[in-house]
Amino acid sequence: MTTTLSELQASLRQLRANRTNESVGRRFYTNGFVYFVEGGAKCWWCHHETLEAATEMLQLFSIQKTAHTEKFKQTMAEQLITCEKCLVAYYAAKNVLYKRYCEVYDPRNVELVFQSIRVWDSQRILLQFSRSLLPSSPEGRIAVIDALAGAENLLFLPEVEKATCSFIDRCVERGVRLDIGSVLLPGNITLCFATNQRVRDWARRALRRTSKGSHIRLDSVQLVFTDLFKQLAASISTRGRFQLLPNNASTSSEVSKFPFATDGLWHGLREVFARLPKSCVQDLVDTFDDLVIVTCQALLDASGPEFFDVLHVFSRVISHYDPLNIWPKIEQAIGLTSIAFVKRIFRQAEVRQTFFDCGVARGDLGEESLALCSRQLRPVRDWITPFIGSLQLPSDSAAIVTILEELLLNIRTDNRVPPASAALAVHTAIAIVTHCLKLPPAKNTSNNGLFILVGFLNQNMDIFIDIAQGQSILSESELLITGTERLIDLMIREDLSWSLKAVSEISDQAQNFRNNPEFLINDGSSTYGDAPVLVHFPALWTAIMQNPKNTILFKKALYGVSYLLLFDPLPQSLTACLPSNWRNVYQEFEKLRSDIKVLLKGLLETLAASLENVDLEMRNELEKDILSSYLRLLVSPAKSIYPEVLRVLRVSLVDISDDDLGDERSSSTPVDLTDSERDLACLELYERHKENFVSCMTSLVHDCKILVSYSRPAYSCCSNVALFARSSLSIFAYSNSSKSSELLAQLFYGFCGLLGSILKDNADNSVAPGSDRSIYMTVVPIVF
Repeated sequence: MTTTLSELQASLRQLRANRTNESVGRRFYTNGFVYFVEGGAKCWWCHHETLEAATEMLQLFSIQKTAHTEKFKQTMAEQLITCEKCLVAYYAAKNVLYKRYCEVYDPRNVELVFQSIRVWDSQRILLQFSRSLLPSSPEGRIAVIDALAGAENLLFLPEVEKATCSFIDRCVERGVRLDIGSVLLPGNITLCFATNQRVRDWARRALRRTSKGSHIRLDSVQLVFTDLFKQLAASISTRGRFQLLPNNASTSSEVSKFPFATDGLWHGLREVFARLPKSCVQDLVDTFDDLVIVTCQALLDASGPEFFDVLHVFSRVISHYDPLNIWPKIEQAIGLTSIAFVKRIFRQAEVRQTFFDCGVARGDLGEESLALCSRQLRPVRDWITPFIGSLQLPSDSAAIVTILEELLLNIRTDNRVPPASAALAVHTAIAIVTHCLKLPPAKNTSNNGLFILVGFLNQNMDIFIDIAQGQSILSESELLITGTERLIDLMIREDLSWSLKAVSEISDQAQNFRNNPEFLINDGSSTYGDAPVLVHFPALWTAIMQNPKNTILFKKALYGVSYLLLFDPLPQSLTACLPSNWRNVYQEFEKLRSDIKVLLKGLLETLAASLENVDLEMRNELEKDILSSYLRLLVSPAKSIYPEVLRVLRVSLVDISDDDLGDERSSSTPVDLTDSERDLACLELYERHKENFVSCMTSLVHDCKILVSYSRPAYSCCSNVALFARSSLSIFAYSNSSKSSELLAQLFYGFCGLLGSILKDNADNSVAPGSDRSIYMTVVPIVF
């Protein structure tokens, strides 16, 4: 008699559809016996086709012993030890079946059935260990994997636990390498907390060899941690207040018999958490309500190496809590706020010693010293990002400021801090600020519209600027210079984005107030609220324009300033309609722009003089990198800087003398570019940079389009862009090459898009100040 796989699967479907039909049940178990036992089936559990049928065959453990049931058990025991994957799949399938049976049958009867399976498991595992006379025997290895694959084996079967630990201890003692593979097994976690030090060390080494984040059954993890967490709760100073009991009924009520160690618990937990998948950690956090409180209290109690173990666990735990609940929960339980927590951490002797005394020579900022410091600092830095994620921002932003102040306080006040330590403290501060700048606006912007770290940054801007400009001892660190350059670039871009949005809002509201004067009350104020913040980092903008010694920083500064000066000031007739508080804010912004123009003028003069002694190839490379910024300045309403921009371009391109610029250019009154100046600049720039020049021009047209679309005053910009477009199109029109025709079409297409945006816009920023002439009526005749 034989049974095919399809016949076995068909009888399984019939069984599940007719549970109460005895003949259907007998047919399935007969087919199963024939297929698995007499048919010599291989790998019952790790093959999807046979897994469900093999799982259902476990029902045979619930009936009286017969020759057939004993034969089935014997065959299954022999099959399991031939395949490691089958062992892992068997324990998972057994757990699934247990849950399913509890939903259908009386849980007490189900428990009896599975208790008999557990006893059988114990017997066959012990039999395997008895056959492994030598530590290097394959029977012993498979027995260890079998014992560790089921969470209940070590927890509830003392004989199995003793045999497993004894075998592992012998292997370690005799130097035999016992490799259980890369799969994370529940018993491996359990042995990380064994009383036998050799077994515990072996388990942690085996844990590190597993695949990080590898799959493991959530119920197995929960089962292991139920008793472990009781040990942790009993070890803290507030023992008795927090029980760390699971808040669901899915875990077994049976008391574990595993002898957990009383020392090294947090180190073991750190090792385990580093390997657990995020879903498992989340499950533990959801299941054990007081875990975050116990971990936080343990952190306050800890000292020495254990402090860093608890800190690591705490960072993993808080990253899975809802920010709305975590710190109110901790404050209510142990009276600790997020700010107080930060101060306690930085007052900890281990943190201060690690952060501010790395044991390296003073002044040594070489790569080796920084690498050494970085490794030593990692345990006290890795908690910061999860901590920030645990805060309810923006309201809890003071805790982030406290971290930053603690990092930089010793650098400002204690000259005994080794430079390498100071460099990495600043580097950590840069990473924190960068992280916060990249948070969503709802988190990194306070209710008054300011960036949550604006106060700290404006007070400490000199630290970052001095490093980037090479004016600090920390400038010897390439790591730090690169970090400050990136931070300054990000701050410029973010501040620019905030400024442009604020200008749009003020422009819209000015028109709104003008059209609806009833919104204003007699004293010129408004119930609308405070004006949006136009510039978050005013000290940054002025600092980067003053004699920059860093070429990269100069490029970033020119990029930001070229955008900040691109749009026109709001007409005075329009700003007069603003509430007084809004008008004052806007006037301060225009004063800053005016100051920046003066600084930029001096900066360009210095640049023009310095370029005289630079070879042509290097000048062209520098010019190519910032060509877009030069063009934005030439189409901006900042006429006073046109001569300096032209001088920089002409020194590197055509070297025209001052006399060629005419009498107008020597006047103190800012004037527009002449057609010849514009044509000549476009011609020379195109000849030097070809497609790059066209790309920059097309990008410039797009920038102008954005200004018009978002209600930013752009009359001067649009008019000047049209004039430059005309000059550029003229160059292409007189060229016979197909490439020039393609470039002409590219630029003309972009310009038509700009005209479309102008036509859609009917706001005051489309009209020239002091006239009724629209941008459209100005720019169309110029180009067409």
